[in-house]
Amino acid sequence: MKKVSIIVPIYNVEKYLRKCIESILNQTYKNIELILINDGSPDNSADICVEYSKRDKRIKFISQDNSGVSIARNTGIKEATGDYILFIDSDDYIEKYTIETLVNSVEDKDMIVCSYYKEKEEKPKKEMPVTQKYLVSKKNMLQQIHTNKAIYGYIWNKLYKKSIIDKYNIEFRSNIAICEDLLFNIEYLDKADTDIVITNEKLYHYIMRGNSAVNAKNINKKLTALASYQIIEELYKEKYPFALEHLYCGIFQMYFRLKLDTYIVGIKDKEKIALYNKKMKETYRIIIRNKDIRSKLKLKYFIEKNLFIFIALLGKVIKI
Repeated sequence: MKKVSIIVPIYNVEKYLRKCIESILNQTYKNIELILINDGSPDNSADICVEYSKRDKRIKFISQDNSGVSIARNTGIKEATGDYILFIDSDDYIEKYTIETLVNSVEDKDMIVCSYYKEKEEKPKKEMPVTQKYLVSKKNMLQQIHTNKAIYGYIWNKLYKKSIIDKYNIEFRSNIAICEDLLFNIEYLDKADTDIVITNEKLYHYIMRGNSAVNAKNINKKLTALASYQIIEELYKEKYPFALEHLYCGIFQMYFRLKLDTYIVGIKDKEKIALYNKKMKETYRIIIRNKDIRSKLKLKYFIEKNLFIFIALLGKVIKI
């Protein structure tokens, strides 16, 4: 029976932590170890971890100075002794049969990706799972991870082989705060040898919290995503040129978000705005020519590229 290491980085989540931990401990699949890494939480999260670790021997509790989620996850990887690794965010939770389903479905493949519920904290959304499993080639995965929202670059809806992570020393970059998970996935896929298993069964609950308002600090974090995309772009140019145009979809979206956040926060930086506009135009021209990218996505990018022009025109019409 394969062992699964579940890594949960923790920071200031005492309100949600119990639900997360209990959803893991109550799994139908019992051969697990739960690694809780308290990343210098100023609240009572550490006390909750200690409480649960006394109840269940499968829990490893580690407390460290606040160093960021990437270092916390890397600590978890070093401590993990399982055959597989599953990452879970401490304010989310999973279905009771999640790990059993993942382990039984992954078979001899290097990764399995599951579907998920995306819900607001105040409005839980529950849907009946649709059980459908299929294989995706590594080539296809390197493309879809940038354009298919059922896959994307999240780490919490994927099961990884610990042996691959260890063999190639794959870890999270501490200097990248946004898209560090995407980069981890790309570097893992680069070393994978098999097709990837995809299941449409919804096993993970990703909760969108109401306290994640955009601010200047978040914009600075998002700028670190550009470093992630630069590393991926260099890798794709060298080994996976067929996936470059799909990668540019992600780059386009990042520059659009940076531009949007700049306007929302009220930062009047003409040079940055001009750079964001330039990058959006460059990537859009490449995307629009690719027949493999869905028309709906192209329409979405067209609207985003011209959003501020539409708003300005609407403003003039209203004034009239």
